[in-house]
Amino acid sequence: MRDCVGRFLAAAVQTLQLEGPTAWLTGPDADGEAALALRRLLACETLVRCQLPAAALADEEIDLPHVPLAAESFGAVICLDLVRRLDEASGVLDVALAALAPGGMALMTVDTAGARPQAGLSRVLTPLGLERLVAGLDGAVVGWQGDADFPASLYLVACRPPAPPRFADSAGRFVDAFQQRAVASSRWRGGLYTLLLRFFRRRHAAVPSAPAQATCFSFHLPRCVDWKSALLANERTQAAE
Repeated sequence: MRDCVGRFLAAAVQTLQLEGPTAWLTGPDADGEAALALRRLLACETLVRCQLPAAALADEEIDLPHVPLAAESFGAVICLDLVRRLDEASGVLDVALAALAPGGMALMTVDTAGARPQAGLSRVLTPLGLERLVAGLDGAVVGWQGDADFPASLYLVACRPPAPPRFADSAGRFVDAFQQRAVASSRWRGGLYTLLLRFFRRRHAAVPSAPAQATCFSFHLPRCVDWKSALLANERTQAAE
């Protein structure tokens, strides 16, 4: 699991109040480390690993009954660095999102390293392309590293309607938690990078790569909720406590 994906998951579990069983959509070559990390983070919840057959990937057909996802039965669906490998015509993502219960959350990351929009992947290689994949959901938070047209990584949190009143507050806290974890990691990586830089410069060798880029986020809050009133009510509750 990439470090940035681990930070994304940790921030989401900490702030989004995920409820009910969680479906984890994986390929046949899923990272065992990711499974352990997810089970650790979701200690009190049920994690259902939905391993797609090889036919679900690349450009081959998929037998949808192989995907063990009942409609509206999960509180969260997690898809980590898998979206760009799915065949657009397979309908796998539609089945996964239909498995979300009302108010359930979809958590996705996309690794764009080495991918080219010209290869037919533009639908998931930009923040807008990722948003379009979950157009049937309600509120969304989309993050990206680097240029929005050619990002290095993408992150998405989206909610199946009706979105709970707490979504706006939770989304803000999620972004804060993600950025704080990123800053802490960047300081550690930056210190190590400086030491390595000095070490390699003394030996006239190649310089290691710099720490990761900052992450930008955009919010798309549902129109069906009076978010101003919801946030004011939340502030009053916090003040009373």
